[in-house]
Amino acid sequence: MNQRSTFFVGNIESRDLFNNKADVIVCDGFTGNILLKQIEAFYRIMQKRNLLDDYFERFNYENFGGSPILGLNGTVVLGHGISSAIAIKTCLSSHIISPQPDFLIKSKRRFTNIPINSISIDYD
Repeated sequence: MNQRSTFFVGNIESRDLFNNKADVIVCDGFTGNILLKQIEAFYRIMQKRNLLDDYFERFNYENFGGSPILGLNGTVVLGHGISSAIAIKTCLSSHIISPQPDFLIKSKRRFTNIPINSISIDYD
């Protein structure tokens, strides 16, 4: 895990979702699910119109297959209900077959030992 400083940028607006203002966006499950579904729909529209480029290809869920659920003492990956064979293969190869063996230990250590003075708030 990269040892760079952790910065809290505060609340972001929807216009900031795609401009790299934040590396991680935290929200409740309902809001996050709506956001992901909307991004997937937008990707499919761009795909059907042959308007994809490298920027939009980042939003193809098949490239990720699933998301690790953090905060648990084991490996849990949440996949999409409509996952294709490609998405399942990606999920298995990136999360199950070749996980970093000490990922949970490093993550727990990293997130529980963040000194308060290393977090800066940017309200721009």
